[in-house]
Amino acid sequence: MIPPDLFTTELLIAFVLAFAGGTIRGYTGFGTPLFLAPIYAVLFGPQATVPLMILIEVGIVVQMVPSALKRTDWPEMRGLLLGCLPMLPVGGLMLGVIDPELGKKIIGFVTGAFVAALWWGWRYRGPRTLPVRIAVGAVSGFSNGLTGIGGPPVILYYLSGGKDIAAIRANLVIYFAFITLVAVPFFVYADLVTVETLWRWLILTPPLLIGVAAGSRLFQRTTERSFIRAALLTLLAAALVGIFG
Repeated sequence: MIPPDLFTTELLIAFVLAFAGGTIRGYTGFGTPLFLAPIYAVLFGPQATVPLMILIEVGIVVQMVPSALKRTDWPEMRGLLLGCLPMLPVGGLMLGVIDPELGKKIIGFVTGAFVAALWWGWRYRGPRTLPVRIAVGAVSGFSNGLTGIGGPPVILYYLSGGKDIAAIRANLVIYFAFITLVAVPFFVYADLVTVETLWRWLILTPPLLIGVAAGSRLFQRTTERSFIRAALLTLLAAALVGIFG
């Protein structure tokens, strides 16, 4: 049964923005939660937005994972996931304890600082050992469970390195796919997914996936410089929304 108050102005706005969020994701391999979560939090409320962001990933995973598997750096991926996957449900459990808005502001400030550094040419030259990858993944997993925005630590980790853009995009696609595989069952088990969340997900998924297809076509024609700039601008926009939104 469709909730009587489902088809609202807020949902119409969310529908239009879903295409833009999908286009960003198809092009960069990330960015859907970064772009949509702060806006959806205003439209639907923070606690309703986090599980919605998790469900939205399902269709994206099915669409993007097959082509990304060939370029994935599995040894590096294992370290990130070892840190992320245990901490993701911990962040979800903190939804009722820690203010998600405070979490977003902290993520926004930290992300903004790193984006500025990367824009001006800074790159991380230190060791990329297993403990480093686990630490990056843990921060990402916790913030993803708490706020629905767990991408910046891992995205910044990759953008500050020397991998080619196809490898960066493939690794990010697979990383977020694993998060989805863990997060969806957890959020369902914890009763954080409501009937209203499911209906919103069904309505918002079609424009999102059309956007992903459009963004993927754009990526095939891009240059490394354009890709890095687009990724950094996406992160910067998310940081500003997290701080001031």
